[in-house]
Amino acid sequence: MIWVGRLPSVGCIERNGYFALELARPAEGWEHLDELILLARKAAGAQRAGRRVRFVRSVFIPEDETCLCVYQAASAEDVREAARQAGLPVGQVRGVIGEPIS
Repeated sequence: MIWVGRLPSVGCIERNGYFALELARPAEGWEHLDELILLARKAAGAQRAGRRVRFVRSVFIPEDETCLCVYQAASAEDVREAARQAGLPVGQVRGVIGEPIS
């Protein structure tokens, strides 16, 4: 957080970015993709120690057998930790440039 001025209610600005979490392919394949997406949404609810993570959307790319979940958060580590706590098969987490289309 960046403090601008004296009053947190007036001058507190939280800088959040967008991050894409690539889910690791489960051993049984993508047969239960809908359940993984539900877990991905729940990961956003896992807020601890003031870390906020918001689920934005998911994208499945069948040709690459890749599932990406886009989150808004202060850091990639916040996304990784929320996903780990939700029991997601965590792959890579990368920053996304710009705001995803909703």
